[in-house]
Amino acid sequence: MSNFSHYALNNIDWDLSSDLQINEPFINCITITATQSPGVVRKLFLPQVTAAITSNNFMHGPTIVVRDPNGLLVSSYSIDVQPNSADTNIVINNSDSGVLVGSKSGILNIQYTGFNFFTVIDPAILPTGGPQGATGAQGTAGSQGAVGAQGDKGATGSQGTAGSQGAVGSQGATGSQGTAGAQGATGSQGTAGAQGATGSQGTTGQQGTAGAQGAVGAQGAVGSQGAQGSTGPSKIYTQIIWVDPSGNDTAAVAAPQGDMIVPFATLAGALDYLRSGIKLGWTIEVQAGTYLEDKTMFIDEKNSGVCIHLSGGVSIQFNPEVSSKILFQIKDNCTCTFVGDEIDASYTNSTSGRLPTGGNLSGASIITDSSQVMFAMNGESSIQQVSVSNIALISPSATIFSYSSPSDIGFKQHTLNVTNCYIKQEGTNINSHIISGSTEPQNTSINIRDCYHFNNSTSGISYNFNQWNSTGLFLSLRLKNNIFYATTTSEFASNTGHIVTNAVSEQKGAFDWYWQGNTFYCSCTVINRARYFAWYDAGDTSISCRLNNTTPSISNWYTFNSPPIANITEVSMYGTQKILAPSRWNRS
Repeated sequence: MSNFSHYALNNIDWDLSSDLQINEPFINCITITATQSPGVVRKLFLPQVTAAITSNNFMHGPTIVVRDPNGLLVSSYSIDVQPNSADTNIVINNSDSGVLVGSKSGILNIQYTGFNFFTVIDPAILPTGGPQGATGAQGTAGSQGAVGAQGDKGATGSQGTAGSQGAVGSQGATGSQGTAGAQGATGSQGTAGAQGATGSQGTTGQQGTAGAQGAVGAQGAVGSQGAQGSTGPSKIYTQIIWVDPSGNDTAAVAAPQGDMIVPFATLAGALDYLRSGIKLGWTIEVQAGTYLEDKTMFIDEKNSGVCIHLSGGVSIQFNPEVSSKILFQIKDNCTCTFVGDEIDASYTNSTSGRLPTGGNLSGASIITDSSQVMFAMNGESSIQQVSVSNIALISPSATIFSYSSPSDIGFKQHTLNVTNCYIKQEGTNINSHIISGSTEPQNTSINIRDCYHFNNSTSGISYNFNQWNSTGLFLSLRLKNNIFYATTTSEFASNTGHIVTNAVSEQKGAFDWYWQGNTFYCSCTVINRARYFAWYDAGDTSISCRLNNTTPSISNWYTFNSPPIANITEVSMYGTQKILAPSRWNRS
């Protein structure tokens, strides 16, 4: 699987002989080497995030992975995750006093989402709050009452006297036997005659000549075929189901779970199967082929933790023969991962460039039709996370990532991770964007790395956060090694940009963004002193939107408008540079 991350894995081995304090901001992995419980709960103190020197802080975006290869956390043992002793007002999983955590999968993901918030997530368990308190002891059972004494048995009555037997009558006398008559005399046997002499045997005659052999008879009819033998054994996987163009959704539901010999025919059928059985943390292996899906595919609390692996040449497309619907509906508390083996760059247009079923694909792609949202995030959720990597995401017009649930109905925290993807918005409509939404979660963390953005909208806007201006909103956008290419040749008479926000006074400090090594290019022109920016904020100029630019980024137009946007680092963004249009995709 391709990996274009610039991070190195920094590991700490922990034998649980004492508590562990993380003092370095670049630790990515902790491996528990103990093979048995130490008998006491050990504490894990997280790295510092509020130091005055920002280089000493653990930044949001990276994840600390706690690995438990010996299964201590899978049994009854837990560790106590605590904030750094030098930090104050730190919240871990909505608790300000640390959390006791175990693991079902043997892995814990610890992520800092900014603003003093940490989340601890088991990939196989949907977070639902802190651990359940111990069950109180059962009260003592009352003593059983004494059994009453048994009453005396009554006496058996006496048996009545038997009557006397009558006298037997006398037997009569036997009569005398008569005299036997005399036997007559036996007659004498006659004399036997003499036996005649045996004649001599005659001479044996010569054997006759053998007759000619008769013709071969006709062959008999073939007997009926015997019954078919039983099917040989098939490999059954514990938490994996399979999708293949030759599959059958009905047969796969009836087959044993995880039988790769009886796959599903559609990704929708596989996701519905997991939801109907409330199967969490499963993997769906989608085999090579083109899949025309007829209905919206739901991911929610009933199939959370699902990993959809697009193996080899896979293209997930909406069936053009049915009316447009949302392709993937991400709803309520859930996590999900979409990962391909490699990006499919063979599609240059999502409508005319579709390959027929069974066509040769070079990688993974997800393609929608003209009015179909690809990923719609909404519902009432305390934690929701979507991760997409190594896939070509192509839309002819509608938004690719759309948010539509306001924070006041319960949409509290959302994380979107997109890595090494080819993202193409072909629509020329002014509302054709890559990321947008009419309403927003209360706390949003978006991490985009190593992606190529192609935007053909006449608005020139790839990320439209213009309506994300509720009081108390937090939005963290991390961009690393990305290319933004807006192909519009429109003539703009007012300020705009690749990324547009509209912060209000009550949101002061709500936009904390981290950028590293990004390239921004637009083919537009401007008039009336208008400007086109990499990031343009149209909100109240009395506030400051904070940009942490840690390595240089470059733009052929302007970088950002200040105020209200302020770069709090000394690393510059370079604007109005003469650079070539990144018209050919070659990974960022």
